Amino acid sequence: MIRWYVTVDRALVEGPSQRGADALVLPETGVQRLHRRVGGGFVLLDSGMLCLTVVLGLPHALSVSDVTESYRWLGETLAEGLRAEGVQDARVASVVEARAHSAVARFHPPEPALKAACYAGVSPYEVMVGDAKIVGLAQARSREAALFQVGILLRDQSDLADLLVTPDRVALRGALRARTMGLETVLGRVVDPEPRARRLHAALLKRL
Repeated sequence: MIRWYVTVDRALVEGPSQRGADALVLPETGVQRLHRRVGGGFVLLDSGMLCLTVVLGLPHALSVSDVTESYRWLGETLAEGLRAEGVQDARVASVVEARAHSAVARFHPPEPALKAACYAGVSPYEVMVGDAKIVGLAQARSREAALFQVGILLRDQSDLADLLVTPDRVALRGALRARTMGLETVLGRVVDPEPRARRLHAALLKRL
């Protein structure tokens, strides 16, 4: 099963590690808070993100036992599809790169709000443009199926800074803008997500 969607209303989505992290969220933002079972930190969900859900029945050749490696086909397919859409520098993050990024974060921890932002981090096989993330990946498994959740950024995640507690909102916004990349920035124009979704959908079907 493959499902694409874009949300209209804004929401602050919290991963398992952020549940109950009220101290990091500004009160009375007027933005709905949602919880997800997969993934890590905070995500700003709005019309600036093209969302994708892929469900594979298990066993499946693409869903290997190594959970990290099971992302490879998805990240590589999306990176190739984005390159065909004009994002020429789209690439997948290697395992070594992701581990190095995590090590830097551990030894030089950023402020809590930045550290808690999902798209500020890097995981293996997520799609990057330079050092900025453009596609985030998450996964949940049961005995019967593997569910992949994907967020393709049309705009960067800098607006997340308006929802989190920080000593320097301007600096947080700048850091999020540097670490995340939207299709609209890469292509230099407003992006209609529907034709992109159709073409990426076709690329995914070829792999499935």
